[in-house]
Amino acid sequence: MKCFHVETGHEVRHRQAWYGPGLRLIVEPGEDVEVYAAPRGVRGACVGSYRYSQLDPVAPPQGLRCGQAGRDQAGSVSEAA
Repeated sequence: MKCFHVETGHEVRHRQAWYGPGLRLIVEPGEDVEVYAAPRGVRGACVGSYRYSQLDPVAPPQGLRCGQAGRDQAGSVSEAA
C-alpha cells in the first residue's frame, strides 16, 4: 500500500472516484491513478497517469505529496498506517 495526499490545485481520479485537495489517497498494488490540474478548483488537463509501481512516496509526482506519517531512520516510508 502507498499513501498520498492530493495537493492544492490538483484532483486525482482513482477507483472511478475523484479526490480533491487535502484528501488522503491509498493506492494498492495493481491500481492506477490519474492526476489533473485544478487551478481555482476547476479540473483541467491530466498532468500524469501512474501505475502503482511508478508511484514513489519519497518523491511523489506532481499533484501528490507523501501521506505516510512515519519514516524509519533510513528514510523509508513505513507501511503501517
